[in-house]
Amino acid sequence: MSLRVVDVHVHLKGVEKPIDIIRSMDNANIDYLVLIAPYRQKFMPHGRISAPNIKSVKEGNDFVANLVNEFPDRLRGYAFITGTGDIKENIAELERAICDLGLHGVKMFPNLGWYPDDDRMYPLYERIEDLGIPILFHCGIAPWITDIYGNGPFLSKYSRPIYYEAIPRLFPKIKIILAHMGWPWYMEAITLAYLTPNVYLDICTEFTTATEDLKVEALRFALKTIGSERLLYASDATPLSWEFMKEHLDKTIQLLRRAGATNDDLRKILGENACKLFKI
Repeated sequence: MSLRVVDVHVHLKGVEKPIDIIRSMDNANIDYLVLIAPYRQKFMPHGRISAPNIKSVKEGNDFVANLVNEFPDRLRGYAFITGTGDIKENIAELERAICDLGLHGVKMFPNLGWYPDDDRMYPLYERIEDLGIPILFHCGIAPWITDIYGNGPFLSKYSRPIYYEAIPRLFPKIKIILAHMGWPWYMEAITLAYLTPNVYLDICTEFTTATEDLKVEALRFALKTIGSERLLYASDATPLSWEFMKEHLDKTIQLLRRAGATNDDLRKILGENACKLFKI
């Protein structure tokens, strides 16, 4: 069976070269990557930030845009928008990243210290809805003591699935991707997607306490509850880690098979759904 594979959740460190990413993708049998702009942030001890690193936001969005523009037939890019500080500044950078740089979506990480349903965020969501781009939210536990740069800590209370409930209902044209199926609250995330048709779930749970049997249980519940049309393949990898990406793809196909996925389900989850969402 021929499959087109799109990985919708890949983290940049900010040092990658375009050709190295493409070689890694070829080695891992990945057709498209949706890359997340790199971001560096200093934290206060209790897990909040004193102020967003605006310089890092702009540099990261420029970095991912340059990669995508080098290989537009293989790469898509998320702008990173912090959701902290002045919301007008967030909106201005969003517009620059999407309208000027040509990026394709937004990655947001409430674990910087804000709840997704805080009404101060509504003007930002309204603009995202106007632009017609998807949001990838971290959702579920934040297991990292630090990020890939050694900064942290992160608190999980900001990213439980239920705190995303208001957004797709108040902004019904927004396409929201909840990362990691909201693990360990996967039933909460799947139920939210069942009740709200503009919610998608990325199915990467690699970093969690999920055993293979639990992953199969969660995937089976998702397939029976919302079907395969709003499930998206994701690795949470870095783009040069081709050995991990290849192994993760193979394992995911095995888990989906165990969960009862058909060939049609696999085509949708591994690539077709993302192609529609990101206009590939």
